[in-house]
Amino acid sequence: MSARPAAGQLFQNGVGPKDVQQGAIGDCYLCAGLSSVAHANPQAIRDAITTRPDGTYDVRIFDATGKPHTVNVDGDLYRREDGGPRYARGTDEKELWPAIYEKAYAKARHSYEVIGRGGVAGWAMQSITGKPSDRVANASVSADALWNRVHGATEAGRPVAADTHGQEKKYQTNGLVASHAYSVLGTQIEDGQRYVTLRNPWASTEYTGGAGGYQTDVDFDGDGKLDGNDGVFRMKLEDFHRLFEHTDVNDPPPRPGLFDRVWGLFRSAS
Repeated sequence: MSARPAAGQLFQNGVGPKDVQQGAIGDCYLCAGLSSVAHANPQAIRDAITTRPDGTYDVRIFDATGKPHTVNVDGDLYRREDGGPRYARGTDEKELWPAIYEKAYAKARHSYEVIGRGGVAGWAMQSITGKPSDRVANASVSADALWNRVHGATEAGRPVAADTHGQEKKYQTNGLVASHAYSVLGTQIEDGQRYVTLRNPWASTEYTGGAGGYQTDVDFDGDGKLDGNDGVFRMKLEDFHRLFEHTDVNDPPPRPGLFDRVWGLFRSAS
């Protein structure tokens, strides 16, 4: 494995959720978080990375208290023996921002090995935006409450991510991956059925196990054709509720206090 100067541009054709492709380490939480923020708040990605006159990059990373820190990295990116990128890259390899952000994130946490041990997408999104993330166990809320949470967040332009359970047997035939983080890109209602749209940071490998044979592939690009195996898919709300373990919302709205909750119950009963 060797490091070589990157060839390409920091950003190409703007910033979007399909720009990010995970590499050979277990930092799906970071790649899913980058994709979620790129979808909901692309300006936060643009603001996070600055090119210096010497060709290196200053990357802004927020700590757990919301304080920003600047991490400087060069554009030398690690390659496999076959010449392909080893770590995160742009889905178009000439788009450099996913690899540069990941390199800075690894430097801030001392190594790629450390960030490859897994983590929480909510933490990653907080590192990018400086805003706190709120995490809920899907099983702890009803499907309706989960819908309100996810639908409300995506409609308000808040980054959202979700992760699967650790039991691999749940996913042997449906295309999902155990202990894996996904970006949540939106919600839809079609013929009275509620759907959640997600993206695998691998940029491939989609959910295919829709009960009753419903269509899981989507036309996310809006060109009138299904997108194929690009990692973006949809699930019925009930399947999302059952097959995903946690959902993270970045920059969540304030939770109502005790007085507000009691008053709300009083008003609904009156």
